[in-house]
Amino acid sequence: PLVKAVCTDGLKDRHWEMMSQEISKQRNTNFTLHPDSNITLGHLVDLDIVEHVDKLQEIADLAKKEYSNEKILEDMRQEWDNVKLILFEKSDTNTYVVDPECLDRAQELLDDHFAKTEVIKTSKFADSLR
Repeated sequence: PLVKAVCTDGLKDRHWEMMSQEISKQRNTNFTLHPDSNITLGHLVDLDIVEHVDKLQEIADLAKKEYSNEKILEDMRQEWDNVKLILFEKSDTNTYVVDPECLDRAQELLDDHFAKTEVIKTSKFADSLR
């Protein structure tokens, strides 16, 4: 459980700070836990971090859920990279119209992303996105 908690995708500085604060509060000392290329599982065990694993897992779960929302948003951004609106000149009027197939695809994507955004917006894990 300890390895899973400290190796969770999406852990950011604010999560490491939360973990440090929790350990500091329980130990009544100033403690800093931060990712480091030199840290090992043995170091964490020696520091008695294992006794805080439940709280660390809660914070890791929060990070994972926030990361999931961030990933959905990033995927939506990337989907728009492939959207092209092709314009056709309307004969003898000097005006252009959007190709209906392109417009339909863009509208479908917009509707889908609107629904996803509403779900994320109401998520209790959306605070990190504000």
